[in-house]
Amino acid sequence: MLTSIKDMNDLFIFNKTVRGNSHITKNIPCEDNSGFLKTDSNYIITIADGHGDSTCFRSSIGSKFAVESAIKNLSEFAKIYEEKNDELEKIFSDKDSTEFVLNNLTTQIIDDWNEKVKEDLKQNIVTEEEININCENSQSTKELYLSGNRLNHIYGTTLICGLILKNFLILIQQGDGRCDVLYENGEIEQPIPWDERCETNVTTSMCDNDATESIRYCVINMIQKPVAACFMGSDGIEDSYKNMEGTHCFYRKLSLECLSKQDRFDAYLEKELSQMSMQRSQDDMSVSGIIDLSKISKLQKIYERAIKEYELNEKLEQVDALIKSKTRKHDVLGNRVEQCSKEYEETLEELEKLEQEISDLEERKNAVEKEIDIYNEIVSGKENLNKKKKIFLIKKKEKNTQKELSRTQKLYREKLEEKLAEFDKISNLLNSRNEKMAILRGKFEEIENSKETIFSEYEEYDENYRDLQEQYENLRKQLEDL
Repeated sequence: MLTSIKDMNDLFIFNKTVRGNSHITKNIPCEDNSGFLKTDSNYIITIADGHGDSTCFRSSIGSKFAVESAIKNLSEFAKIYEEKNDELEKIFSDKDSTEFVLNNLTTQIIDDWNEKVKEDLKQNIVTEEEININCENSQSTKELYLSGNRLNHIYGTTLICGLILKNFLILIQQGDGRCDVLYENGEIEQPIPWDERCETNVTTSMCDNDATESIRYCVINMIQKPVAACFMGSDGIEDSYKNMEGTHCFYRKLSLECLSKQDRFDAYLEKELSQMSMQRSQDDMSVSGIIDLSKISKLQKIYERAIKEYELNEKLEQVDALIKSKTRKHDVLGNRVEQCSKEYEETLEELEKLEQEISDLEERKNAVEKEIDIYNEIVSGKENLNKKKKIFLIKKKEKNTQKELSRTQKLYREKLEEKLAEFDKISNLLNSRNEKMAILRGKFEEIENSKETIFSEYEEYDENYRDLQEQYENLRKQLEDL
């Protein structure tokens, strides 16, 4: 089926619908439809998004009917007025006339859609089994369907369509989705009035009782506001971006891709929409558009800059979000490194002090041990007393008598006992300090191992964190340089 064409006026018209990734995964049929029609002087584009609610279990057919009804009635409208340019000028220059004509047109589209639904219901009668299976979570809807009421709801769908007729662009919408109009001066707007009831998963529909009253439209005089391109997309496109600028840039990019890939545009768009669905919204994707290639070529630099700015801002926000998400853990790891370093230094200092204390105790123990040996020799009388007196600074030179020897031995026996007691005390202290040293060395070894793990984790995380900060600054600089 033809999905794009370029004419002699350098206008490129196309449509594309791809099945959403979630629909593929869940084995649900594509509920979107899209189409276009080009005649000698008129251009029609349209998309429709069938509702995903299980109670709208023929919405894929409903969206197909919506596209067909829009193309049929817009082409009939174009035939009536294609030779009446002056009359069109008069109609669209007056608000009441515009409303009268477009109210009739939109009513015809909705009525035609309802007729197609009625005919399909005759040809393919809804069975009780279908209703029970698809409405098991909505008793009230099940009762309505079983009683034969609101059966058009089964075909529920949105619709966006547009017609270029002479110097006018007529745009019509029921439900959600977005229509972007790109002007020759580089501006972009979504000119169709928005219905505030279309929020999140809630939308107005072709099957609503008030569809003829709630359907929206607008008319753009392309002499006054020259149009470079017009795009319309289902909500799968819009939901792929966090803000509307993302949607605008998607259509800017499509315009530029069309300039360079006219012969390969269909394949490009098929791949692009499939990837968007897989990586972003998961929904069915439909887009249809008209591109004035000569006007778009003059906007190339403006669009390239806008796309680049959006992409940089998007990356900047992503990197900023990553930095914020990692900051707490980075701080926690940094505190752990600081605490571990402090504990390591304190334990090392404690070890060094304890080693010095043990060294001093061992030195004192050796000295006392030597003194004990000397006192033992004196007490046992094994050495010459005068020699011992010299050692212990006994300077008086007097006759060595037995009496004096006894006194001296008694004195040194007392000193020996003191030194033995001191030796035992030092030995006990050494045993205690050595036990403490063994415990402290075990603790230090654990801290060293923990330090290695903590530092390694922090260094790896910190490197990634600093890389992100560097990326952020580089992106910010690129934005400033644009």
